[in-house]
Amino acid sequence: MTSQIQGNLISPGSTELKTPPRDSAGEPPLQPSALDPMWRLIKRLPAYARLSTALARDPRIPAAARAMLIGGGVYLVSPVDLVPGFIPVAGQLDDLYVLLMGLRGAIRLSPPGVIEEHFARVGLPVAIVDEDLAAIRTFVRRGLKWTVDNGGKALSRMSRSATSLARRARQGRQGRQGRQGRQEGHSNHDQNPL
Repeated sequence: MTSQIQGNLISPGSTELKTPPRDSAGEPPLQPSALDPMWRLIKRLPAYARLSTALARDPRIPAAARAMLIGGGVYLVSPVDLVPGFIPVAGQLDDLYVLLMGLRGAIRLSPPGVIEEHFARVGLPVAIVDEDLAAIRTFVRRGLKWTVDNGGKALSRMSRSATSLARRARQGRQGRQGRQGRQEGHSNHDQNPL
């Protein structure tokens, strides 16, 4: 258990202050963002495209593996999606996920030596596909959690605003009806001077 006091760290059982690590400018290092794995994945997309194309054209790759690669590519360019493309982020992530799942299936069905040869040609390790699939799953989980946490708050605020607006509209209607009733009462009184 470590405590932080005015930017210095104190280890339990020690009276010695330890200074946290700093970068060359004397600032604490930046914490990695949740988006970092996604940015790295996006930067790898051209390599994945070259890799998938090369694997699909290689006669040493079994037909079933080629079908998976082609299926992932077709899904990527298809206008029909599980998650529509106009939904920001999620609409693109499902395309990428299906593409990588097709690539992973092709890896499992193909001779390891051929796969390693193609991955080496594009400068990627074979394990990166599973890492990128895990990054997408983590990103989606965090997004869903954020949506549930903040969506509930936003929905609550919207509900309160709608209730308040409805209450004001009802009060305005009642006020107009009351004024109209009073005006009608005055006009009826003027017509019947009994």
